[in-house]
Amino acid sequence: MISQNEKGILNKIIFLIKDSSVYGFGIIFSKAFAFFLVPFITGHFSIVDFAYIDTFQAITLLFSLILGFGMSQSVGRYFHEYKNLKKRLVSETFFFLMIVIAIYISLYFPVINYVSDLGNKTDTFKNILRVCYFQIPCLVIFDFSLILLKYTFKKYLYLILSLGQILTSGVAVLSGIYFFDLKIINIFKIYLAVYIVFSLLSVYFIREHISLPKKPIFFKKVIIYGLPFLFIALFKYSIPVIERWTISSQIGKVDLGIYALAVKLSFIIDAVSNAFHSTWVPFSLTQFKKSNFEQLFNLILKTYTFGIIFLSILTGILLPFILSNFFDAEYSYSSQYFYILCISSSLNAISAVTDLGILLSKKSIYFLLNSIIFFSVTLVSMYFLIEPFGVIGIVVSALIGNLTKTISGYFIAQKVYKIDWNIKPIIYLFTLAISISFITTYLDANNFNNLILVQLLGLIFLTLFFWFYLINRQEKNKLFDVLNKNINISF
Repeated sequence: MISQNEKGILNKIIFLIKDSSVYGFGIIFSKAFAFFLVPFITGHFSIVDFAYIDTFQAITLLFSLILGFGMSQSVGRYFHEYKNLKKRLVSETFFFLMIVIAIYISLYFPVINYVSDLGNKTDTFKNILRVCYFQIPCLVIFDFSLILLKYTFKKYLYLILSLGQILTSGVAVLSGIYFFDLKIINIFKIYLAVYIVFSLLSVYFIREHISLPKKPIFFKKVIIYGLPFLFIALFKYSIPVIERWTISSQIGKVDLGIYALAVKLSFIIDAVSNAFHSTWVPFSLTQFKKSNFEQLFNLILKTYTFGIIFLSILTGILLPFILSNFFDAEYSYSSQYFYILCISSSLNAISAVTDLGILLSKKSIYFLLNSIIFFSVTLVSMYFLIEPFGVIGIVVSALIGNLTKTISGYFIAQKVYKIDWNIKPIIYLFTLAISISFITTYLDANNFNNLILVQLLGLIFLTLFFWFYLINRQEKNKLFDVLNKNINISF
């Protein structure tokens, strides 16, 4: 007989799965379609050109997050707190973003001229820079709208935007490759045109939440909360740019192209993580005051950790088939970077759960502190590891940085808002996962013939260890109840 408390936990887990499935479908489909495009892009362009495209995409993402000023995070944090003033909160935040974007656009000529004069920049570089400059504000508006649609549970509109943008871009790029001998600059022009259309459409979708603000009452609050996220973006997302610049300048552009593909291939972990996080944040903010929230959160944490590590190893097993059937032989070395990248992404995914105390404390400055720790540790590791180990040193540096960030984030979160996490199972799972990733990377680098057998054994051991040692009978019954429920995902 299931108690009322257990029924409550069960229903909440099912709610989380349903919402994660909806947003997960959009995110995973978008990532999958983007992945589907990669073989066509790598087949059409040289490995050096592919590295060029990937680097500019990383730079564009970095500056769009900086320009966003943390406003999306501010709206997300306060949206459910001010139930009667939601429209005013959104309106003030949106118009602040519009002012920032207007100032940014007005600086176009001095910024472009300044950057173009730094060193010997090619015409291709200058042209891509001009296009990306205008893509950045479109990304800011698009991201802000997606966040708002997520917090207002407008699933249809969220999917229209997220899927529509990637599908339109993909079809246009494929058409360009097959019919017009697409050049590098044309890819970025396509992205710009699509983001202009979808950023305007996104504003139309959130129009009911926007009105002309009269007297600002949230301005100070959202700035104080959001400002640290500007620097968080700077520290966190400058690392991928620095990694690419380091590989390009110290190792070579061909190696950069191989590394870029490994990052693209690890999309599945980021996709699942983003899907879960899209629902986890609003879900946790509505549940943390309930009496049984720690029991619920611990079960979610253990299951999520196991699931994302399981997926990392399973994807590694499928990797040789993917590389041999969809990519040129010169990209085969990307498998050596893939396994550690996946575990690194898994650590980053888990930190979004264990850092919950910082979110609940409303002290975003601690997110910034953790980002500075991540940035510093990653750079120092990179400095010492790149010369003896090359690109593997870069990959391991990212793993060390994410591991440090996860550990420090957990202790900081516990300090500012204590949650009784059962953290030992998570330590066991990641110790096992990191061990498997290093063994797999070593064997792959040495052309071990039975690599898949080793990975399968690791996967089986991980599953048995989780099921028979890390979860108790009561938790197993809850998981069985979730699986046996008829979960109908309604859009």
